Amino acid sequence: MNAIKTKSDGISTFITNPPDGYEMAARHVAHWLYRFAAQLPIRQLLGGLPSILETYPKPKRYRFSVNNAAKATDEALRLNAHRSCLLDVLDAGDWAPASFREAAERLELGQS
Repeated sequence: MNAIKTKSDGISTFITNPPDGYEMAARHVAHWLYRFAAQLPIRQLLGGLPSILETYPKPKRYRFSVNNAAKATDEALRLNAHRSCLLDVLDAGDWAPASFREAAERLELGQS
């Protein structure tokens, strides 16, 4: 969390006004907080679920992670999303030659 705080004034500011290049990371943090706050004991403690957390869309799950919060840039997360999508294509095709061709075509077209 210290890496996040060095980029802004705190978690709430990081989520609502993320630094340039950290918008995707902010959505992930908002979702983590939503999942935490949605637990019954936490909802009871807070007096309900903070409505601001419901406004952020659930981010896509990636198969890869970054080493620390400071490295969770939009660029790094987009690369992880791209790699994850290619692995999804391979998995969907049971890693058969056709799935490798499809993944290669997506790479050549810049798709994920």
